[in-house]
Amino acid sequence: MAKVISSVTGTRTEPIDSLSFTRSTTATFKMIFTTGGVPTKVDTNTKPIIRIFKPVFLNTNSAPMPQQIGPDIEGDLVAGQDFEYAFQMDSDLNALEYIDGHGPDPYKESVSLIRNIINSNVNTKLRYIAENAAWRNSTSLIVAALANGGFYNIYRLDYDSVWNKPGVYDKNFKTWKVTTKIKNLNAALNKIASLIAESPKEKMLEFNTETDYPSKSYQVTKPLSGRNIGFKSRNGSEPVGLVLEKDGQYYCMADNIAYFTFDVKPVICETGYFDGTERWVKDVDRNWTKISPTEYQIEYNVGECLRISAVTK
Repeated sequence: MAKVISSVTGTRTEPIDSLSFTRSTTATFKMIFTTGGVPTKVDTNTKPIIRIFKPVFLNTNSAPMPQQIGPDIEGDLVAGQDFEYAFQMDSDLNALEYIDGHGPDPYKESVSLIRNIINSNVNTKLRYIAENAAWRNSTSLIVAALANGGFYNIYRLDYDSVWNKPGVYDKNFKTWKVTTKIKNLNAALNKIASLIAESPKEKMLEFNTETDYPSKSYQVTKPLSGRNIGFKSRNGSEPVGLVLEKDGQYYCMADNIAYFTFDVKPVICETGYFDGTERWVKDVDRNWTKISPTEYQIEYNVGECLRISAVTK
């Protein structure tokens, strides 16, 4: 008969394991205490616990010993078992160090789902979609994530034959419809990348993302920082647009040709980018067309970042 571990015998240390945890999940450990290789019971006055420690090199002080992560975890006898105990730990990201951001892998082409994930994922300093396939509406998903204060990652660059999921490129790295749209959008976003990264969602607008796939006949106006800004399809394009405002400057980008409109006459209308010192560099001046007393229209071409200066209310 196996020996019973008694509460009077003090601490007993079992073999040490190296563990990896998946974020935002519950980890369950199961173990059987043994003596001489024989399963051992724990008496009714003993509550088995496990403690998890981080490596010494992660200590924030000069302590020479590993420091414990979180509280002791008590175990319970597994139902129907005489020797097996289960220990359960929730990976609470707020309690763990060195994790600044985390996000899910939805693998869905739903714009509303991406938007909801970004807005509800409050238990992180950095909200983002960790992985999603390169669906045909990837630019809609990217813009929805950015405009709601998050970030977005696509897996993978080429066709995923293992999981049969689309990549930015098709099989054998051939381009397909989404390849060009993502290239166009990235070319524009990269012109003001740091500004996008630091901007709150209250300073951004998304266009043609009301449905999962963009419309060819889109024409919608939305308010931002006291101005009414419009976005329109052009020559049958299916554009997805993003507008960002800072200090009275409106930065307009899209994944296809389009029109942007403003309800006041632009003071400045030009294309350009921020250089390595965060200084705005103008490419060319752009013309605008007065459609009505409250609508001034500017043509948008692929890969551009339009900067419009307009008086904010």
